[in-house]
Amino acid sequence: AAMHRFICVCIVASAHGLLTSVGTPHGSLRRSNRCLLPRCCMDAAPEMPSDVDSLYDEPEAPVTATPPSDMDTVDADNRRMELKASLLAVAAASSRGEAAQASDISTARTLVDELERLSPIAEPTLAPECLGTWELVFADTQLFRSSPFFMAGRAVCTDGAEADRYDWFCDMHRAALAVSNIGKVRQGIDGAR
Repeated sequence: AAMHRFICVCIVASAHGLLTSVGTPHGSLRRSNRCLLPRCCMDAAPEMPSDVDSLYDEPEAPVTATPPSDMDTVDADNRRMELKASLLAVAAASSRGEAAQASDISTARTLVDELERLSPIAEPTLAPECLGTWELVFADTQLFRSSPFFMAGRAVCTDGAEADRYDWFCDMHRAALAVSNIGKVRQGIDGAR
């Protein structure tokens, strides 16, 4: 079986990420086996970066001969804000993705892809705005799989029978705890690791 692809959205308090980093004014966006959006999306910092998991190569930012005009920048900022609001609406309507339909997941992935394309940050994974505490607001898989523990567990399983067994284990783990609620899911990024 193919590796479980997931999206998590963590919102920070800026314009490029989705949420507001707890304890810091900025956040970022992570994607596929990566977090999609941190607590940033409000209206603080339009230059918020997108963040891609280290398992994936990040595309290089296109080189432009002339800098964008002020109007282009305003249009891009407005478009990013619209996309973030749409992504937050999907997250809220689907209980952070727990009740998401296939169309919700597809919509979220499309929104994140466009947000990443519009990112004004050349190397978002190296940006200091990624530091802080992020709160998960959307995932396209079981919420507990967004924890570093379960992500590491999945990373050591190769594709095929091992991956199938790990997916089965995760399904059984959630079924056994179905009577419980998953509260806030947070992750701290301090740049030290």
